Amino acid sequence: MENKLVYTNIEDFIKDHSIAIDFDALPEMTMPFKEYITSPSHPKGEFKNAWIESSKKHSVFIKTLNEIALEKNFVEVQLRQFAADPFNYLKNDIHTFKFLQENEKSPISLEMINQQLLQLMVRYQRINAVIETRSKNAIITHDGIYKYNTHKIYWYDDLGNSVRNVTRNDGEEEATEANIIDKLKRVYGKQQYKVVDEFAIQFGNKKIRPDLIIEKDDEKLVVEIKKSDASAYNKIFLTYELWSLYKSKYKLHSNK
Repeated sequence: MENKLVYTNIEDFIKDHSIAIDFDALPEMTMPFKEYITSPSHPKGEFKNAWIESSKKHSVFIKTLNEIALEKNFVEVQLRQFAADPFNYLKNDIHTFKFLQENEKSPISLEMINQQLLQLMVRYQRINAVIETRSKNAIITHDGIYKYNTHKIYWYDDLGNSVRNVTRNDGEEEATEANIIDKLKRVYGKQQYKVVDEFAIQFGNKKIRPDLIIEKDDEKLVVEIKKSDASAYNKIFLTYELWSLYKSKYKLHSNK
């Protein structure tokens, strides 16, 4: 494939490819354990708003979106710095610096400038692909009996071309409450949370059992899922998959 990224103005490129982050995407309701046990409840009716406000601060997915937002802003800054002074940018780039040290007679070339610009533009496309999490879905029947959902997720190749080369398959049971909880447990586990799903709290003369309790460092959180919103969970799982792919390719600026 040829490189289709032909831009003379980096601000036009950023404007054309920037995707807004939806911080209201809250299918997982989250509340600190200490707050929850004072008045155990489910996120509905008179308690719904309290859960929503708490989730905006404590949801693991919202924290992930904040990390993604930081990375997006970082890449935007890199693009603008490069556009303002590509020679100075490359001189401060560690890989270019090592190359120039090893090849004293090889000055910064137009090819090096174009290659660095392409890499930054593709990185920006990819972080926005994580935010958008766009996919095409199809139901496939295997052996005429077993049905599963195939998600072809949009990504970008190294030349900036949109491709659907990330695939995820789900069984029909994907939308069940138990399956969603199992997948959330795996997501939390990958982020070093200890997960507890068999826990009942005595409140007055009744017991209330939250969907999940997760712990990490000094943080202990109660998680309730919105059982009616399976499609939102499926998108979240795809977002985490793309985010993992992105992090496998780039060192995040927040980790430097």
